[in-house]
Amino acid sequence: MDKKEYFDFVNITKLILAISVVAMHCALIPDNSVIMWLICRLAVPYFFVASGFFLEKKLSGTAKPKETVKGYIKRLMLPYVVFSAIWIIQLLIDDVIDGIGVQKSLIGLIQSILFFPRGALWYVWASIIGVLLLYPFIKKRKLLPALPLGVLFFMVGLLANNYYFIADGITWLKPVVDGYLDICLVSNNGLFVGFVFLLLGMLIQEYYETLQKKIGVKIGSIILVLSCVMLIFEALFVQKKDNSVGDGAFYLSQLIYVPAVFFLSTRIKCPHLCNKIITTAKWLSTGIYFLHVPILWIIHRSATYLFPHIPGFSRLSPLFDHAGICFLYCLVLCVAICLLVYRFPKSFICKILK
Repeated sequence: MDKKEYFDFVNITKLILAISVVAMHCALIPDNSVIMWLICRLAVPYFFVASGFFLEKKLSGTAKPKETVKGYIKRLMLPYVVFSAIWIIQLLIDDVIDGIGVQKSLIGLIQSILFFPRGALWYVWASIIGVLLLYPFIKKRKLLPALPLGVLFFMVGLLANNYYFIADGITWLKPVVDGYLDICLVSNNGLFVGFVFLLLGMLIQEYYETLQKKIGVKIGSIILVLSCVMLIFEALFVQKKDNSVGDGAFYLSQLIYVPAVFFLSTRIKCPHLCNKIITTAKWLSTGIYFLHVPILWIIHRSATYLFPHIPGFSRLSPLFDHAGICFLYCLVLCVAICLLVYRFPKSFICKILK
């Protein structure tokens, strides 16, 4: 398969979705809106599926499963370690500002490191755990039998997300889910989320030729439209329950919607875009996704604690309470840092941000 023909628009889509995540975290997009459900909440599952797709592409060649999986984990560990150090420093500063005691701060830090790292790091951690759980299936080159298990894991994970109302209505189940949340904080992890979406991406790659012949763009578009409708109705249904926990990011219909979006994005050609633009879009999607949370933290803390005490800057503080200003400022800083770093391709920072 020719990369230029099939996969250029995947990189463009990843960049669009990375920007949508920044908009979501800047509160530019209302929580209960169609844009939030169909675009912002699409981002991380799409990243999982894309990651699984390209991982399986390597595995379907001459690459050995063990070495390929080790290389995948090693590539993820570098940004994970670096941004974890930044995140831990930020978390400790927040705890000092908020007057949280040492014991409570330490417990919260350990919980977050093990189960729900801040910002983009939860996705990285979930990818690592997800691929480790998938390894027995990868090693035997039998991925399809893992799908029912992945769907089951995802459905269980929904009980600690948008489908908490089910657990809340069952006497014996609610304490179990609440106990899990007390310890693990959320269900956004490799078992419940990373496993199934990585697997879906791998299956799309494994059966890609068949999907092109039997489904194609027309049927794929119909599936996408139907899954959009399903997702909107599901989100409206969940919204009426008003009983979600965690970040409320996951819906059952995403198991159809996300693969449909990804498959169609592999079929869109970009003949008028040069390789440099496509490559830069790919790198920026990674850089923006990793950088935006620490940059937002710096923006908000500066506006709250630094600018009011600097002559001439005190009037700037209220500007960062405006979602649009915050979004633009964060995005410009992310892009500027990335483009500067990409000028030095052999640098350590460049390896992290692309």
